[in-house]
Amino acid sequence: MGLFKKAKQKGNAISVESSEAQDIYGHLKSGLDSTQIFLQHGINISKVKIVQKEILKLESEIISRVGGNYVLEPAYFDADTEEEVPAVTYKLVSKSALIGELSSDILDLDILCGDVEDYFGEYKEGRNFTEFKNLVKGE
Repeated sequence: MGLFKKAKQKGNAISVESSEAQDIYGHLKSGLDSTQIFLQHGINISKVKIVQKEILKLESEIISRVGGNYVLEPAYFDADTEEEVPAVTYKLVSKSALIGELSSDILDLDILCGDVEDYFGEYKEGRNFTEFKNLVKGE
C-alpha cells in the first residue's frame, strides 16, 4: 500500500486516415465484415468500426434529407399570432447541393452519395422518401 496510486495509462486514441477509410469502405462494400477485413487485410477492427459508424451516420442523414424529414428549424408556437409555425425541413435541390450539406473528414461524400443513390434510386427534386424507396422495389 502506498500513499500514491499509479495512474492507469490510457491507450492512444485510434484514428483513421482518409485514404485508409476509403480502403475500408471498399472492403465493406465488397461484403467483408470487420473480422474478415482484419484477417485478410490486417486492418484494426476498431478502425473498421469507426468507418462503419461514419457510414451509418451519413447514410441516415442522406435518407432523412432526401425524404424531407431533416428538420432545419423545429415547429413552434408563435405567442404573438397565437398560431403554430410549422417546422422547416430540408428540400432536396440537387445531388451536388446535398453533398455540400454533408461533412466527413474520412469518407469521399461523392462516392458514398453515389452508392446510396445506386442502392435507393436517383435523387429528384420534390420526391418524397416513399417514392424514393419504391424505386428499389420497382413500383
